[in-house]
Amino acid sequence: MKFLPICLSMVLPCLAAVEPPTLPLEVGMLKLRDGTVYEGTKVTGHDAVGVKLMHSGGTARVPYAKLPKDLADKFPRDVAGAKEQLEKEAKAEAAHGRTVDKALAKEAQEEKVDIGTEESPLEKMPDGKGDVSAKIFALESYVRRLESGISQAQTAAADARSRASSYRSQANASVTRRDASGNLYTVDSYNTSKYRKAEFHERRAIKQEAKIKEAEDLIQIANSKISVLKKEHGGS
Repeated sequence: MKFLPICLSMVLPCLAAVEPPTLPLEVGMLKLRDGTVYEGTKVTGHDAVGVKLMHSGGTARVPYAKLPKDLADKFPRDVAGAKEQLEKEAKAEAAHGRTVDKALAKEAQEEKVDIGTEESPLEKMPDGKGDVSAKIFALESYVRRLESGISQAQTAAADARSRASSYRSQANASVTRRDASGNLYTVDSYNTSKYRKAEFHERRAIKQEAKIKEAEDLIQIANSKISVLKKEHGGS
């Protein structure tokens, strides 16, 4: 019976070793443990962290922990290698993020210079000096200037809303990365800098819209004064 432990010692390592499947591995519909579903899926690669997929919507990289157990068990695991690889990728992504942040900060500063007039107050209504004709002319000119300003502010507000929407959609997006082995994969990315830019442009739009409302109120007051002046002086 002494041969039994020897046999077991030879067999167990063989059982523990996992021979990876031939790639690409057709999977079809794949439902991950977090509920994400991929259609038309096939595994095109694997590393210490997880598997690389091609599916009907593009590509993805999925950690082993998110895979169904029967699929995850087809691939060998290297915990130490996974930790080392993730650390390298985190450092590379952080460096990339810092570069992007600097570029966005510079762009935001340039845009702040371009929209400096947004902080200026609206022109005050004429104080009504001179004869009736002069008062009416001054008020009508004032209304025309406000109307022109409203048109410009509407354009600026629409532009700001458009930029805010664009940056917000970019802040939450799937981006393509390259892992330590040089393979491409996609991940869901949250870009704080682009989110901040979206908020910046939303504030721009809110300021412009507030100025539009203020200008419209002033136009209403000015037109009322014009009507009163014309009635009091026989429509002159």
